[in-house]
Amino acid sequence: MAELRPRANRLQVSLHVFVTGEDANGVPFDIEVDSTNISRGGLAFHSEFAIAMGASLEIVVQRPALGPREFPPLFTSGKVVRMVPEGDGYSIGVEFTGPKLMIFAAETDSV
Repeated sequence: MAELRPRANRLQVSLHVFVTGEDANGVPFDIEVDSTNISRGGLAFHSEFAIAMGASLEIVVQRPALGPREFPPLFTSGKVVRMVPEGDGYSIGVEFTGPKLMIFAAETDSV
């Protein structure tokens, strides 16, 4: 099986994220998490429950101020493209299907 490679370089950064959707059993959820990484086209986070591949999510990414400059949250949508058991839950990878995140920092190739 071919190794899955991210489509965009990831920033290993923790941003506060609000995620709304349905878990793998169809039960609605509304959680607050911190991202484990993020890119222009998506993000990853840890979830205590499984979320089905391809599931649609509504996402709000809180963007921190940069010096005196404030940034509004990113309101977007996404679909689950990765769900891997990890510790006491799952690592969830999401591809943005709505607006993308503008990133103006050096990005890395690490996943």
